[in-house]
Amino acid sequence: NKERLTEIFETVHYCLFAIMIFFVFQVIILVRLGTQSEAKWLGLDRACQDPTTSKKILEGNIGEPEHFGSSITNIFFGQRARRDHVEDQRLFYALRQEFIKNREVMYPFKEESVECQVNKDINFGRYLSMCMGETLAEVVEVSVTTWAVMGVLAALFYILMLLVNDDSRILGWTMVGCGWVVTLFNYVFESKLVKIRNSFAPAAYLTAIEGRGRKGTITRSASELTNLITNDPTLPGWCNIDPSPHLNNRGAWIKHFFGCAPNRQQLLFWGQQEGPDLHILILRVTLLFNGLYTAVILVTFGPAAYKTFGESEFIAYVVMAVIPFYLQVTGKRRLVATLCLTNCIGCMRRNDIIANVIREDKVSRAIRAFIVLHKIHLATKNGGKHAGKRIGSNDIEGGQAKAKKHYSETMPDYMLQDISKTFDLFDNDGGGDISTGELADLMESLGSPQDADQLSVMISLLDSNGDGDISKEEFIQWYSDQLSKNQLDPHEMAASMFGMFDADGSGSISIAEFKTALDAFDVGLSTDDVAELVKELDEDRNGFIDEEEFAHLLKRHSHPPPELSSLSKMY
Repeated sequence: NKERLTEIFETVHYCLFAIMIFFVFQVIILVRLGTQSEAKWLGLDRACQDPTTSKKILEGNIGEPEHFGSSITNIFFGQRARRDHVEDQRLFYALRQEFIKNREVMYPFKEESVECQVNKDINFGRYLSMCMGETLAEVVEVSVTTWAVMGVLAALFYILMLLVNDDSRILGWTMVGCGWVVTLFNYVFESKLVKIRNSFAPAAYLTAIEGRGRKGTITRSASELTNLITNDPTLPGWCNIDPSPHLNNRGAWIKHFFGCAPNRQQLLFWGQQEGPDLHILILRVTLLFNGLYTAVILVTFGPAAYKTFGESEFIAYVVMAVIPFYLQVTGKRRLVATLCLTNCIGCMRRNDIIANVIREDKVSRAIRAFIVLHKIHLATKNGGKHAGKRIGSNDIEGGQAKAKKHYSETMPDYMLQDISKTFDLFDNDGGGDISTGELADLMESLGSPQDADQLSVMISLLDSNGDGDISKEEFIQWYSDQLSKNQLDPHEMAASMFGMFDADGSGSISIAEFKTALDAFDVGLSTDDVAELVKELDEDRNGFIDEEEFAHLLKRHSHPPPELSSLSKMY
C-alpha cells in the first residue's frame, strides 16, 4: 500500500545517506593512516641511505630503535613493535635494492645496467607514498564494475529475503555473518598481499630474519615469509616460479579474459595481468560493503533486533555486529600499505612517479641551499660589527661558548645527510671546502654580486678556524647552531627570500625566473621539470608563483620535514 511504499522509500533514503557517511569516514581514516605509512616509509628509507645502518642490515646486526614512546600500548607491546621494526627495516632495504636493480622478468633475470638504473639515493619511501596517494584516489572513485558487484550481492540478499519470508531475525544474523565473512576474507587478502610483497625480496634477506633468539628477534620462518621454494637465495622469490604449468593449463576463457601469457611477477597475483586492478576493486568493494553493512545494521536490523530480541540476544547481536566493523577499519592500514607496495614494484613500477620523485629531490636540494644562503645573509645583516668574530676551539675551551653543542648531538642522521648534500652544491670543484671564489661565483650567478668585504664577512661567519675557507665540518656545525635559534616561519622566510627569485620585481615568479635561480646550484632541472613544479604550486592557475605559494614550497623543503618531525626520535 501507499504508506508501506513511503516507508520503504524513507528507509532507502536513510540507508543511502548512512552509506555515504560511513564510506567517507573510512576514506578519511585511510588518508590519516596513509600519512602514518608515509612517515614510516620515509624513516625507513633514510635509515637505508645511512652507510652505517646499511652495513648493519647487510651483516644482520641491525639494532632496535631506542625510542617507542611511553604509552600504555607501547608498555605492553613495545617488544613486539621493536621486533616488527627490525623486520620492516630489513625487508624495506631488500625491496629498495631490488627496485633500484630493476631486474628483467625473463631468465636469467639480469639487473638493469648501472647507467639506466635510478640513482641509489632515490627516495624510495617518497615514491611509495606518492603511489599510495594515487591508489587512494583510485579507490574512492567508485567504478561501474564496483556497483555491478554490489548489485549482484544485493540481488542474492533479496533472494534470501524471499526465501525466509522477510524474517528480521534470520536476516539480521545473516547480515552479521556476512560482516564476519568479509572480515575473514580481508585477512586472507592481506596474507596474499604479504606473500606477493615478500616474493619481491631475495630469500637471503628473509632467511636472515629467521631465528635470531629472543632478544629483538623475528621467530617466523622464511617459508612463512615467502611461501616459495627459492633455489638461488640472491634472487627474489618470483624468479624461481616455473610458469610452464600455468601456461599449459590456460583455457580458452582465461585467454579471452586475461589476454597474453603472464610473466612470473604477474603469476603472483589473483587475476594475473589484471591482478593490480583486481586488488583495487576488492579493496573498493570491501570499503563500500563496510559502509552498507554499518548503515543497514543501524537503520534496519539494529532497531528490529531491539524490538524483537531478548536482552541477552540483543547484547550478543550488538557485540557480534560491531566487531567486524572495528576489525576492518583498524586493519586497513597494513592492508592498504601492502597493496600499494605490491602494485608499484617490479613490472608494475610507475616511471612517471619516479620522475616526480627525482624532480622533487632536485628541487628540495636547491631550495635548502637557498635557505642556507638566506640564513647566511640574515646572520651577516644582524651580526653587525660582531659578524666577523669567530668562535674557535680555544674559545670553547676557555668557556666562552659552553652552550654550543657539536652537531652530532643536535642533528639526527637524516638531517646530516641532507645538509651534507647541500654543502656539495656550494662546493663546485668538489675540493671539500667552500672558497671565497666559489661563494663569489655563486652570488654572481644569483644576480647578487658581493664585494670583497661582504664576502669576507660571509666567510667569517662559518670559518671557525680562520683558514679562509669553509670546511664541511664548519658548514654543518654552523647550520646546527642556526637550528637552535629562533626560526622564521615559512611566511616570514618567503617574504625575505622572494626577491632572490623575483628578478624583475613584478611580485610573482615566472617559470624562466624560477629556472634561472635554481640553475645557480646546477641540480639538473630541465625547463619541463620547472614548469611541472610551477604547475603544482600555482594554486590560482595564473602561470606564476606568488609569495603565498612560495611559502608553501619553503615549508615543504625546510628542516625538519613536517612528515618526519614526530618520528625523528625513533629513526
